[in-house]
Amino acid sequence: IVIPPLFLPIVALVNYSRKFFLSDHFLFAMEFSSYLIFIPTILLPFLLWVINWVGAVFGGDFNLINSDAVTTPIIGVLILYFFIRATTFFYKFSKWRVILSSTLMLLSMYLVVHAYRFVLFIISMWTV
Repeated sequence: IVIPPLFLPIVALVNYSRKFFLSDHFLFAMEFSSYLIFIPTILLPFLLWVINWVGAVFGGDFNLINSDAVTTPIIGVLILYFFIRATTFFYKFSKWRVILSSTLMLLSMYLVVHAYRFVLFIISMWTV
């Protein structure tokens, strides 16, 4: 609920075009939020669990795959893949603009995550 409005200004600035309204950018931010909930939060942990389970069945030790040094780049690549595919399909930009805007949106996720944590902190302090 909180991430799409936080991500909307970045999406609107990076993907600015006179052909798109703010509601189009908000739809893109909502789709990204849905992707962010499903892939890195549900599907990737399930796949890592399956890999660990298969490793345990065959006597292997795959606990290294659960470290942040492994999962963070995987999540980064998955998010970049979404941005490239979604920007290509949704905005129909040229290839250089798709790569540029996708990279900028991926880098701006750092700001969005920190803003999200700040919002959660403020909400938590109000409820105490």
